[in-house]
Amino acid sequence: MVDTLAQFAGIKGDGENNAGDALEALAPLQQIAHRGRAILITRHARKGGGEVGEDGRGSTAFTGGVDVVLSLKRPEGNHRPTLRVLEGLSRFDETPTKLVIEKVSARCPSPDLEVWADSFQVLGDTDAVEGDEAKDALLRMLPTSEGEAVSMDDLEDATGQKRVTLQRAIKSIQGVQTIGKGRKGDPLRYFRPEFVSAQTSNPVGTHGQNADEDADGEAEVDDVVF
Repeated sequence: MVDTLAQFAGIKGDGENNAGDALEALAPLQQIAHRGRAILITRHARKGGGEVGEDGRGSTAFTGGVDVVLSLKRPEGNHRPTLRVLEGLSRFDETPTKLVIEKVSARCPSPDLEVWADSFQVLGDTDAVEGDEAKDALLRMLPTSEGEAVSMDDLEDATGQKRVTLQRAIKSIQGVQTIGKGRKGDPLRYFRPEFVSAQTSNPVGTHGQNADEDADGEAEVDDVVF
């Protein structure tokens, strides 16, 4: 494990941006990898960020000289501070392209000492995790009375979630009702009564609409390793 490559290779000044210096630094590690050893290299990210494979500091020759590139970063939007997105670019089909992981702490069994260990738990792909987070936020924030019903703009501001994510999530919550015409000056507004009867479909709202309808006219959208 080499942390970080530029430091241990003795690359100075602008050498990190030079493809020749990058390939020279990688050469001995590639020789070790060809002997069957696993090599892990870490690099700092660019200040400007970018796509996986392009967001590492220095020359893209670092990316081209390895088999798997992994990028670890915070997810976009309003999420728990323990969440991270792990993106992969790989020569192997088995490497996931994007996973959401979470840092969790657990108490280790010890009769005499209080010892805690940190680990990462895989939660799934970004769409699934964003959907679960949006659903949890909606369950907490949706008012229970028609008089307090809120618009999609209000829910966006309150949750920090993307509009399309909220639209998907609200369809999965049983009992959501709507009022409003879904037009300028009278947008659709959502609420969820405390009592939800057992049924297979969402109940209709005051004007015969339920949360599955698109009455408002808005579009729906049903670090490096060898």
